Amino acid sequence: MLTGMYWYVDNLHYGTAAHLEVFDKRGYHIGEADLQGDINTSKKDKNKTIDLS
Repeated sequence: MLTGMYWYVDNLHYGTAAHLEVFDKRGYHIGEADLQGDINTSKKDKNKTIDLS
């Protein structure tokens, strides 16, 4: 399924703390997702971005 978002594994966390970082199509952080893909937007961090150039 296409989401229009960018996802990456945050490999600093293991076990039950494992999660994915999720960014919108402009590279702004929108939250963290569990390994089932459920996004927690309360974990949004305005200081996290990704370079899409």
